[in-house]
Amino acid sequence: FRGRLEDERLVTGRGRYGDDLNLPGQAYAAFLRSPVAHARIARVDVAPALACDGVIAAMTGADLAALGYGRIPVPPQQNADGSSMVVPDWPPLAHERVRFVGESIALVLAESTAAAQAALESIVLELEELPPVAVPGGDGGPVWPHAPDNVALRYHSGDKPAVDQAFAAAAHIVTASVRSQRLVVNAMETRAVTAEWDGASGTFRLHAGSQGATGLSAEVAALMNLPPSAVRVTTRDVGGGFGSKTHAYPDYVALLEASRHIGRPVKWTPTRSEAFLTDSHGRDSVVEGDLALDDDGRFLAFRFRSTVNIGAYHTSFTTFTATRNFFNSVAGVYGTPAIQADIRCVYTNTNPSAPYRGAGRPEANLILERLVDAGATALGLDRAELRRRNLVPASAMPYRAANGMEYCSGDFPAVLEKALVLAD
Repeated sequence: FRGRLEDERLVTGRGRYGDDLNLPGQAYAAFLRSPVAHARIARVDVAPALACDGVIAAMTGADLAALGYGRIPVPPQQNADGSSMVVPDWPPLAHERVRFVGESIALVLAESTAAAQAALESIVLELEELPPVAVPGGDGGPVWPHAPDNVALRYHSGDKPAVDQAFAAAAHIVTASVRSQRLVVNAMETRAVTAEWDGASGTFRLHAGSQGATGLSAEVAALMNLPPSAVRVTTRDVGGGFGSKTHAYPDYVALLEASRHIGRPVKWTPTRSEAFLTDSHGRDSVVEGDLALDDDGRFLAFRFRSTVNIGAYHTSFTTFTATRNFFNSVAGVYGTPAIQADIRCVYTNTNPSAPYRGAGRPEANLILERLVDAGATALGLDRAELRRRNLVPASAMPYRAANGMEYCSGDFPAVLEKALVLAD
């Protein structure tokens, strides 16, 4: 246990995770979720649920709509034409329309988890199904009115004229493509949450596993149109995050508002199946790349085209991960004079995506190294030799790459040679 102070406590069963917290007088929450990917909500009647044993209250999207909650705090980004990206609201409970399977529609509060879940079955839900868009470019209508072609963001970065010139002069051009499948997060503990309203101070408190309590506090407050000081977040042992517990979820807002509504703490621990339906997903992109080389195998330019499925809504860093994080990584360890990337972020009727395990950078490194391998094959060179010819030398440090990233230090040739020895 030397070096990691928390290990002994955790492996001996003394960890304290979200579901371990129980507050006096707490109620238990359960969400009614959409069984379809795209539909108009014709009717939600929670009256039968209110008549069930142990039920304290129930809420719908209509109950919360007037509060104006759901404006996701997203760093502003511009399209390739200079126009600003439009970010739609993501309400705490769906109102008028659902846009992915698992989207929250209603919330039931009861004296036990079993009572809350049982009451869900009595809610009358009438949906008018609409054609869903399952994949980028797939059949179905617009997910959002502001994006009739379902493209949320058209991103461009890099020096296109320099790249075009390099490809026109290239002795060799190779191509590659990589599909990164959609991934669901499977953390040890699901997003267990306890929400509290403190009427005396007029503030909310959210007990939630997170990858940064301060950032989560700011995001939840933004969703509720409140200053960060009005929402206090407490994070105990997290039980795994991998990116999915970085950002705020609108259902946190519904739970906080529910606590204020009934004047009691509210606890919610999603099942594993519910987590698969509601947690943000990762990856889900198709990247194509080209590499221009001269007769000696020197890299002249890279260019990349990517289509990323961001799902039905933005999370706080969805498009930033797919664009800036990707572009910041595509130079790798190679001294390539020119680079460009064109990326489309596309809406579909699927779970919103978010940063996951490297957050756009693994996708960039994978297509980059695939292209280098393709270049070695085309020129009949050993893969290590082609890399030797193009690695940024230690003597060039500090080095500014063609994608704008600055490297303060590094001896990449020495690392390659050591890796070859260790790999035998």
